[in-house]
Amino acid sequence: MPTSIQPALTKSVNGLTNPDQDVPALINMLQASEFLENSDRVVHLNQLAADTNLNIEVPDMGRFALTDWSKAQISTILGFKFDKYFENASPEDKAYELNRRFARATAEVKLRTSLIGAGENSNDGTLKGIVSPSFSAIQDSQVASLVLQGLGEVEPELRIIRADITTRSTSFVIGVGRPFVPGGQNEVGDIFGGIHIMNSGVGFSSLSMTLHLTRLVCKNGMQVPLRNAEILRRRHTSGLTIERVQEEVAGKFREIPGQLRRAGQILNDARVIPVENVEATITRLLQDSHLPRKLLQPLMQAYSREPHPSAFGVAQAMTDSQTLAELQIRPEERMLLEQAAGSYLRGTTNS
Repeated sequence: MPTSIQPALTKSVNGLTNPDQDVPALINMLQASEFLENSDRVVHLNQLAADTNLNIEVPDMGRFALTDWSKAQISTILGFKFDKYFENASPEDKAYELNRRFARATAEVKLRTSLIGAGENSNDGTLKGIVSPSFSAIQDSQVASLVLQGLGEVEPELRIIRADITTRSTSFVIGVGRPFVPGGQNEVGDIFGGIHIMNSGVGFSSLSMTLHLTRLVCKNGMQVPLRNAEILRRRHTSGLTIERVQEEVAGKFREIPGQLRRAGQILNDARVIPVENVEATITRLLQDSHLPRKLLQPLMQAYSREPHPSAFGVAQAMTDSQTLAELQIRPEERMLLEQAAGSYLRGTTNS
């Protein structure tokens, strides 16, 4: 089944190798994409139809290509798996079966569409997400602007560590201040403290802001090993606004520099916490985080490149950037691995 894979829908930026990609540049990039978004449309599912290209026809709007995510949403809503159910079916049969299911469905949904991809396969854009009518989206550029303004009052030196835009979410890590040496006062080191932000305007995840550490020598990142690592987590329910988000996080931004310093020290302390069975530990972490066991072998290979039989070594293997890039791990899955590593260190260091 064809899906929209427009380059404008997915983008990755490595701010450590591209210093020109600062926060204002990221905001401009996000705004350019948001400019192409249509107004949301609330419809009943039985008002929708599919053509033989499996574009979704929306009344008074046109035909829209599916992304891998909106295709998955339709599968969940209509109760079947596209690839399995439509295996070896002709385009006409696929459209017929999908329309038959649409006709029987009565639920009301909100459609989030964009002009991106207009003109391909006779469509008028892309159906990015199918969410509940009460879904309250917050633009990615608004979130980035809020962080730039709020953190700028605390620490003027901000930079993009990395940024990823996918069909499911937008996520980025903003470095706060300069890289530091754990335990040092004014020394410039290889630990970059920052904030990991994730937002999804298509129903994949909540809006979240989490304290984050990056090791410059290897580009590995992880959630900080602190109990209060999470600055914000809010579902996109009715009434969620950027003003409410600002009220909740404004006071927390002032505490961030000190928290990042403490987290860096904990990461350093983890070097002297021995781990007898690294493989068993990583296996348990994958299981506890509901991550696929097939990741075990490549993560153990990552460990073998930098063997350190300690809690630090386990965290490094779990978040090895080279391995995650080779495996083409989605940013959303990378976040789960970084959360698992941070939670593990928090538990082993009692922080």
